Amino acid sequence: MNTYAIVNAVDLTQYANRSLEVTFLTKAWEGKGTTASKLKVLISTDYNGSNIGTATWTNVTANLDRIDQMVFTDDGWTKSTLDLETWRTSTTVSLAFQYEVAGGTISYNRGRLVASPGKWQVSDVRFTAYDKLVDANLSNLTFNGSTVPDFDAATLIYNVVLPYGTTVVPTVAGTPVNSNITPLVTDATALPGSATVEVTAEDGTTVKTYTINF
Repeated sequence: MNTYAIVNAVDLTQYANRSLEVTFLTKAWEGKGTTASKLKVLISTDYNGSNIGTATWTNVTANLDRIDQMVFTDDGWTKSTLDLETWRTSTTVSLAFQYEVAGGTISYNRGRLVASPGKWQVSDVRFTAYDKLVDANLSNLTFNGSTVPDFDAATLIYNVVLPYGTTVVPTVAGTPVNSNITPLVTDATALPGSATVEVTAEDGTTVKTYTINF
């Protein structure tokens, strides 16, 4: 048996150039026996507001940063976050919470609860849009683990003199100021040679390329 709580459709296209997420609180408790209920989080872009069965739903439970499925113990409220990047160009995004019970009944023995699939509560559902960062700077630029001499985020080209007789190409790494992005590192293929670290900001258009000449 499944029951649903559905958030009315939201038009996300007005936030197409921003990062989007939805957060919510869940609480599970009073599970007894061997059959526990589960909570699934689903998304649809074609739900018409009345017929759940005709809509196409995507199970995004595994995409949550966390969810408490321990229905046998009351661990209080758990905050979950879902990245909505995939749906930010959709005009009708519906979010559903599915309460799933695979059999099991509620029963009592002398007034004490001995079997129950448990209960769920969902609260504080919030859609949030925030500006993408345009910072494509590095906070550190290294070769073989050592910071490039006179490193400055605003300086893009460095000339490094290696010890005489060096034949092994150095390994280059860059640490972006924004920890949410990963730079593209291309090591030199020979000596002398050049290595590059390309940093693309969250906005997808701001790019900086740092070069080390060996």
